[in-house]
Amino acid sequence: KMRFGEQSSFHERPFWDKFFLDVTKEFQTHYISVLIDGKTVGVGIVLFHNDICYGINAGYDPTISNLGKYLTLLKIEFAIKSGARIYDAGTGAFGWKEDFHLLKKPQYMVNYTPGLSLYAPL
Repeated sequence: KMRFGEQSSFHERPFWDKFFLDVTKEFQTHYISVLIDGKTVGVGIVLFHNDICYGINAGYDPTISNLGKYLTLLKIEFAIKSGARIYDAGTGAFGWKEDFHLLKKPQYMVNYTPGLSLYAPL
């Protein structure tokens, strides 16, 4: 999906409508916008719950250099100003997290014993 405009995942209405309806019941939801000359060129979403700030999604105009990084910086700044103990940047290795020196937290670990067959029933 594109990050901005008509092809953005933000336009998947049934999914996002239900997601926001459900998530706003449990989390404080905040939207961060970047405007240039009165035009919205980037939007970020953060959730706040139990002193943890979750940067969950962003969409921005990819033709503007470093706008995604700036939007991430704004989300982290929001977390700090809001008194969050933790800023959770989510899972996935997309290359940008290293630019912010974010600490990695392993999500799972697999120990394998040679000769042991591993399988999961379908």
